[in-house]
Amino acid sequence: MQYTYEFELFRDDGWIVACPFDMEGATQERDIKEAAEMAAEWLRMDIEHRLMHGIKVPTATFGNVPKEGGTIMVVSVEVGRPKKAV
Repeated sequence: MQYTYEFELFRDDGWIVACPFDMEGATQERDIKEAAEMAAEWLRMDIEHRLMHGIKVPTATFGNVPKEGGTIMVVSVEVGRPKKAV
């Protein structure tokens, strides 16, 4: 299934921070390309964890306003439900 969320990218002490609007947490990297890649990886891992443990996946919101003066980036990942070990 495809999961799509908005993240805010903003600079903080030499880092580019990628923070999702509808989930807790964040990731950071030194440049925008790496921050975008890490945001996708962060989102994929968070969704996989939720699906594996039966935790509700938050409803995504769009048209968010930056909270930290950054820019909005849309991140979308394909995630399948992980199979449980037998």
